[in-house]
Amino acid sequence: MLCILAIIFPKDGIKLGPAQLKFATIDDFLPFDESSDSLDTPIESPEELLARRLAELRESEESDFLKYLLRNDARIEFPDSNLAYFDSFFSALDSAYKYPVRVLYYGDSQLEEDRISNNLRAALQERFGGLGIGLMPLMPAFATLTSSQQRSRELPRALIYGYENDFRVQNKSWGVNGQVARLDGDFSLTYFPIRKLPANSTQKGFQRLTLLTDTLYSPIKMTVDGKEAITDTINRPLRRIMLDFSDTVQAKTIQLSGKGDVFGLMFDGETGVSVDNAAMRSCSGTIFTRMDGAQLADYIESFNVKLIILQFGGNSVPYSTSKQSREEYAKLLEQQFSFLRSIAPDLCFLFIGPSDMSTNIKGTMQTYPYLPQMIELLRQTALKSGIAYWDLYQVMGGYNSMIRWVNAYPALAGSDYVHFTHRGADRVGEFLSESILSYYDYYKWRNKPLDEQINQLLEEEDTSQNLRPEAQ
Repeated sequence: MLCILAIIFPKDGIKLGPAQLKFATIDDFLPFDESSDSLDTPIESPEELLARRLAELRESEESDFLKYLLRNDARIEFPDSNLAYFDSFFSALDSAYKYPVRVLYYGDSQLEEDRISNNLRAALQERFGGLGIGLMPLMPAFATLTSSQQRSRELPRALIYGYENDFRVQNKSWGVNGQVARLDGDFSLTYFPIRKLPANSTQKGFQRLTLLTDTLYSPIKMTVDGKEAITDTINRPLRRIMLDFSDTVQAKTIQLSGKGDVFGLMFDGETGVSVDNAAMRSCSGTIFTRMDGAQLADYIESFNVKLIILQFGGNSVPYSTSKQSREEYAKLLEQQFSFLRSIAPDLCFLFIGPSDMSTNIKGTMQTYPYLPQMIELLRQTALKSGIAYWDLYQVMGGYNSMIRWVNAYPALAGSDYVHFTHRGADRVGEFLSESILSYYDYYKWRNKPLDEQINQLLEEEDTSQNLRPEAQ
């Protein structure tokens, strides 16, 4: 009877004079819906609400990150798709304000003049601190965009990737960058930065000067501004002479005396990031197994190298016309990867494949016919060897992109349809820097403390509340 009355009774009730008479509705007599809120259903606590919203926020942010990190043609690919592959390098960057960090960048002629590497150096030093241009040969094979020097005389020189050397190197003693100068008495050079560098460039100054040597026929002494230092007596693969300056300096005359093989001079800050350019003209990157692994290991450990970049392959493209030749080259590279990883198994490695390259086919400039197959083979070889891969070919735009780079105004590549112009190299260097730093941002996002994320979410909640009309 009550149910019948509930059905027929008006929902708005019946007005009886000044009073409004209402009766229970039929919904009040129906079974309880467990999906609805009730006193018996736990209400989401503020912490649970924040946790849920934080999870939704992280899912949204991660989706934005992964759109680039997993799908973009300019992404860096990692072994086993492990996006945490660079974490040890990124962790070192976070501590660079206390402990200097080093990047060792090997490559072919695309890196000559400190091209591409100087852009990466500038980006890392701007964000994480650091000074100087890193390691450079005592007798550079070519001028650079970042520094110059005047020498009192020319010294005998040998290059691991050269054919006309002034002497033979004994016991694989090529140092770190594959260039050796033989000091045989007094020698001086005046080092100064290139004027075209921006006035505030961190690459113009340095606080620490280090000379690397090995074979000593008599002690080597280095003198700067009357301050002297002599080769250390510690028995290790790489001997060194080090001078620190109380202030940042930009130009110095360096006097050397003695007899021995010198691998180079290092221009660094006391902290921050250093990036070494080791450009090797006409090299295909198959020379590392000819180097002294103990010297490389000593350098990596002593100067805190956390990332090695290898940019090779372009010099092999014109000769890799058959599947067999491409596979033979990939096998040689795999041997180099294995050698380097045996020296530093915990180090981060990045291999940069060939850019697009054009050749004349029936009167028309086109991408080398076998370049895409070569790139895919190198990509597979690097990833299989536990080394990250950056596809410069795809970054440029893929098939026939070199033609567009040559025809751009101003031109981004030269008329040989192989090498970048300075402007083009800058674009590549900037893109490489942004790619690496994108993964660093993802690393910071992944490792942000939970309380910091909650505080950020609360701040965003407060901001959104203040923007609502009812809050005003």
